[in-house]
Amino acid sequence: MSVENNRHYRIGEQTTDATTEGLFQDDNQPLAVLSGRPLLSNKGIPLNREWINQVRVNTSAVERRAQTHVARRTVKKDWQAAWLLRAITCMDLTTLSGDDTDERVRRLCAKARQPIQQELVDRLGIADLKIQVGAVCVYHKFVETARAALQGSMIPVAAVSTGFPAGLSPLSERIAEIRRSVEDGAQEIDVVITRAHVFGARWQELYDEISAFKQASGRAHMKVILGAGDLLTLRNVARASFVAMMAGADFIKTSTGKEPTNATNRHGGWVQSRRRHSYRQAIA
Repeated sequence: MSVENNRHYRIGEQTTDATTEGLFQDDNQPLAVLSGRPLLSNKGIPLNREWINQVRVNTSAVERRAQTHVARRTVKKDWQAAWLLRAITCMDLTTLSGDDTDERVRRLCAKARQPIQQELVDRLGIADLKIQVGAVCVYHKFVETARAALQGSMIPVAAVSTGFPAGLSPLSERIAEIRRSVEDGAQEIDVVITRAHVFGARWQELYDEISAFKQASGRAHMKVILGAGDLLTLRNVARASFVAMMAGADFIKTSTGKEPTNATNRHGGWVQSRRRHSYRQAIA
């Protein structure tokens, strides 16, 4: 069985902090390569209110489309195994519990390094692929622990920031939290938006908030969590997605996992269709 590994990470050479030296990619280097086309970090564009106002979502059509996902026949045999292996490389292994410990994070990082049992690796003949997960995601407190546990691997550390999961702490505190995580070595930053901006159609405020997060993230990749279950309608999800991408999101995500309703087929189906700026989606 052949599973091509298309990760093309290039580590940057310049950094202002010795503790993060070599962690980040050069700004002019691609995050990934898709069909020979380099995908660069999203620099963002000015807010375009006309685009947002024109957003329409055919809810019935989305629901019909979502229902087809569970009814489709999947690929079989070697192809199925190949896509399952690819899926592993797109996963963020995450621990975001109130009882997290350094030891739990270290165990998670060990699993990230070797997510498949060695016996299965040998049977499939995929040792040369060096299958690893996409990232390890932790609270800021455990960024340094995860960095140390993943040293020598190409697995990035993602930190949830901006008052995760509610995102209701003062803006200055949320921005400071991002900067502290980057200083500690986080290569990806997961931010949460102020949902009230969406409910009030305050698109400029939402854009400015995400732009501030992007600036604070520096060379770390910024992933914007929409909280799709909280946004109530697919139109809200769609509009928030457009604003996030305009403001510089490298990746958009459905939920924190802490809301009463998280990612559903309806939410996920729409968001996934808009994740073409995502470097991890590109290598999938």
